[in-house]
Amino acid sequence: MYLFIDVGGVSGEGFFLIRLHLCQACGLPALLGMLLAGIALRSIPGVKIIGDSLNPSWKMALVVILLRAGLGLDPKALKAMSLTVFRLAFVPSLVESTTVAIVAHFLLGFPWLWSFMLGYCLRVLQLVVPCLLQLSQQGYGVDKGIPTLVIAAATLDDVLAISGFGLMLGMTFSEGSLTWQLLHGPIEVLMGLSYGAVMGFICWILPNEHHQSRSFQQFTILISAGFFALFGSQKVRLGSVS
Repeated sequence: MYLFIDVGGVSGEGFFLIRLHLCQACGLPALLGMLLAGIALRSIPGVKIIGDSLNPSWKMALVVILLRAGLGLDPKALKAMSLTVFRLAFVPSLVESTTVAIVAHFLLGFPWLWSFMLGYCLRVLQLVVPCLLQLSQQGYGVDKGIPTLVIAAATLDDVLAISGFGLMLGMTFSEGSLTWQLLHGPIEVLMGLSYGAVMGFICWILPNEHHQSRSFQQFTILISAGFFALFGSQKVRLGSVS
């Protein structure tokens, strides 16, 4: 469900799966097959990719990736390394974003706001989350809580990058109050945290622990809440809440 292609009767899903299996058969990462398929289909003349159909798909895939990352965390290890998680998430992110912004401003001549938008764009790390989850499943560093540390830091890094990009974008194109633009990002993050806490509590108490299909129903509530947060927040123009 990554690509929808209207050319020669070829199914986009089938073509994509073939590329994935070819890469896996050659011992290469499946994500490389996705990348090569996207480059090839975008570059071949006559291939029509329906952009409007792709937009919800990659957003839904992002929700699934981040939900998997959250479910893969160890609460005990996360509590023990909470300060380390924050340092690992925020310090490299701020340093790299600022460095990219400075280089883009003086070398490429970008305005400062556009330079910081570029810096935050380069900081998004959700693409590496599946690789981190795979290493965790193979047992690398589980005893020391390393997967929890890295996945939690990557998730917070994504939150910072998305919030920072949204703030710079709003300051660039908005004609409203500067104070509101500065408070807009933190307010969205707080709303997202509150929404996540409420839905987590609902998944904890519903359904009854003796229910036969409790896991399936919790999964349904969780994935529905994720999609609702994504598309609902965009509908009311609070994109960072999701």
